[in-house]
Amino acid sequence: MTSVNDQLNNLAKIVKLGDNNEARKILQGLVSHKPSIKENWLGVTRLAILSCEISLAKQALTLFIEQQPHSLESLLHYLTLLVEVGEITAAKNVAENLFLQTDKKPHLSHFLSNIYLQLGDAEKSAEMAKHTLEALPTSGQSWLVLTAGQPLKVEDEWFAKMQAIEKDITKTDDNRSLACYYAAKSKLAVDNNEDELAFDFATKANTCMKSLSQFDGKREESIVNRIIANTANDSQSVSSNSEVDEFCPIFIVGLPRSGTSLLEQILCQHSKIVDGGEFNGMERATRCLTKGETIGSKDEHFLASNIQKLLPQIKANYVRYAQERYGNEGMVVDKSLNNSRYLWLIRQVFPNAPIIYIERDKADVAWSCFRTHFSSGLHWTQSVNDIAHFMNLEDKLMAHWLKLYGSFIYPIKYENLVANTEPELIALMQHCGLDYEPNQLEFHASKRPIYTASVAQVRQTLSTQSIAKSAKLQHHFSMFR
Repeated sequence: MTSVNDQLNNLAKIVKLGDNNEARKILQGLVSHKPSIKENWLGVTRLAILSCEISLAKQALTLFIEQQPHSLESLLHYLTLLVEVGEITAAKNVAENLFLQTDKKPHLSHFLSNIYLQLGDAEKSAEMAKHTLEALPTSGQSWLVLTAGQPLKVEDEWFAKMQAIEKDITKTDDNRSLACYYAAKSKLAVDNNEDELAFDFATKANTCMKSLSQFDGKREESIVNRIIANTANDSQSVSSNSEVDEFCPIFIVGLPRSGTSLLEQILCQHSKIVDGGEFNGMERATRCLTKGETIGSKDEHFLASNIQKLLPQIKANYVRYAQERYGNEGMVVDKSLNNSRYLWLIRQVFPNAPIIYIERDKADVAWSCFRTHFSSGLHWTQSVNDIAHFMNLEDKLMAHWLKLYGSFIYPIKYENLVANTEPELIALMQHCGLDYEPNQLEFHASKRPIYTASVAQVRQTLSTQSIAKSAKLQHHFSMFR
């Protein structure tokens, strides 16, 4: 009889190879027999998510809770996974109870400050961030949350506290925390129209991040060139069963800070669109093809015979993952950051899916990316030169897709969207096969959680104030003009 440890090791190997069907069998066996593996249920949850099995992931989390005792560290991990499987309200409720039961631990208040920010409650987010900072004043992450939700005025006591703590934070040797702190100071400088100071703080933040990880431009260039070389012709789409064919997501393609979150928020206000976000649907669904490698990093990812065989499985993986994450009562918006790398597969897996390509002034995008602290490891945003390199690669790739699939891709300019919103939306919704609904303009009032760096901006009404935001810093971003 196979031991539980053997099952867990086997599951990890199978998930790495992308065999979701076999992974599902092992996962079902584990949650059915409920072995006493305690904190290992968190690892099982992670493997279930990678296998597009959200329901099984939730069952694994339930079993973790049932098998006590738990450390605070493991409970925080549990709460993070609850959010990832779409249970943010449950995570908030559990965290609030734990916060009161554990003498208001600052690590829990930090978690709650992020949750409240994602749910649009800036006041509670600030309250929790301040509680954390009272106990852990050198937590750069909490300073970042505090400044993200609402501007700090110069006369605010917390503005003074933030300035006073800088020497102590620099002595901690925690470069990630220090990067968050300087990103927060950059945000404050932007709020106070001190652009050059904001650039200086953003440079300090990115210097800290570079000490932890750096952008491999040659590797990215190799991947883009391989994708283009292997997708010279439009492949024939492959149909699978009718039940899966009824599912048709909307894909958004665009650089971070180009308006993708705003567009997603507007779309998700539609009555026939259930939800969406950066849920990495294609990345998870194609693990059977990539074996966990980056898409396009190997020539075998493009073998026609292999793709023909795997397309039905990729499609089923994606549909199951999206519907278990968001439900099956409407369309889903997928604005995952790597969608541009999958368009050749998206066209085959979902030939009828609307694709929207949003662009924004390049210098504005570059400045916004440079000053934003991304939790997802976008290493190319850590220097102006790397930003230019990456953006040139994306331009090259999108020029290829527009040449190949131009009639299927709807291009839209961020500047036009915010300045001439209703006519732009009427045309956009027509491309998506839907009627425009006036309440889409009330997107800022939506209570749906926002998980991206644009969490604060999309809670605000439409404004043209972000247009030409980089103008005062054009000497730093002249290469984008």
